[in-house]
Amino acid sequence: MEAREARLPLSLRHARDLGEAAARTHTEATLVPAASAVLARYFPLLRLELHRGAGAPGAPEVRRGTGGETVAVFALRDAEGAVGCATMALAGSAALDLTPALLEAVGRLLAVALRQVQVLGRVAAIARRAQGEKRVLREELDRVALPREVVAAGPAMRAIFQEMVPLVARQDTTVLVRGETSGDELVLSAPFTAAPRAKGRVMTYREATQRCIEEALRASGGKVYGEGGAAAALGLKPTTLQSKMRKLGIRREGGEEG
Repeated sequence: MEAREARLPLSLRHARDLGEAAARTHTEATLVPAASAVLARYFPLLRLELHRGAGAPGAPEVRRGTGGETVAVFALRDAEGAVGCATMALAGSAALDLTPALLEAVGRLLAVALRQVQVLGRVAAIARRAQGEKRVLREELDRVALPREVVAAGPAMRAIFQEMVPLVARQDTTVLVRGETSGDELVLSAPFTAAPRAKGRVMTYREATQRCIEEALRASGGKVYGEGGAAAALGLKPTTLQSKMRKLGIRREGGEEG
């Protein structure tokens, strides 16, 4: 009897070690290994099982297992109430080490740790939900906000970017944007930015015009005027084609001068 009472304070210190180790865990998956590692330092621990929400005996129960091990079943209860129950199996006859006071202390510490894990799990779930809502909000803001390069913010400009551009972006179709200034290139790039083809290359009207003229010139051997010339192939007046060539910096190679 004296030996059992002498071991009790030391066992309670072990329980405090268990509480410190359990407090460093953040999930149920890590709680059991952390608690088992501490208990295994002082007892011939075979296994530790935590059952959240399960019914537990009013007082700790210690019995002999089918394999000769000592099995203890005790409640996980903290200041807020019952959390569940635990089952701890020790090798051999370890009943003298499993006093009711020790099991109750271990149960309280594991209950606090398990409730802490539950709180952390709820906080993590809230954080994940908040992150998802933040991403959705950012996508919605990107959808309704004008590109930072756009200076004008009038109703007509907003109608283009908030109504017409999203409508075109959903369609797998060729887009031709015409305008008097370089802003048409900005409008042209917007549908691709919001479309599944966002990683593809955007060809501006200037680039497309230059490509068509260069291809027509190559086909005509550099000829602009007359039948078989690039102007006729493009349906343009020769003077108009030459004007476009000067603006685009296109020079003929070979061909007739007239």
